[in-house]
Amino acid sequence: MVEHRGCTGDRVIQWTTTFSVVVLAGTAAVLSYKHMYVLVRRYGETSWVAALSPVSVDGMIAAAPLSQLADSRQYRRSGWLPWALLVIGSLASLRRTLRSRILLWSGAWSPHGRVAL
Repeated sequence: MVEHRGCTGDRVIQWTTTFSVVVLAGTAAVLSYKHMYVLVRRYGETSWVAALSPVSVDGMIAAAPLSQLADSRQYRRSGWLPWALLVIGSLASLRRTLRSRILLWSGAWSPHGRVAL
């Protein structure tokens, strides 16, 4: 089998894939942050609590696979903590999304964070 190291086509594919993943991850992060910030503010929390809440939830989701990757690179099995963080963070994110959708569908909340009249 012939290996094509440094082939221009392979580099274009790699850079295009990397760019696409960065754009999608950035978009998802901004939207996720905005939804949780607005939801927490809607429930009467202060602005600093609303600013930190999305970071704590999404931080759990980001930290868990990085810990698993580090373990994998050292040929170790991941313990229960990264899996627990991933599950808890994902469930909290899902709950946040469902709650904001329910409020939006019920007419009790507008997408801009203002109460619909």
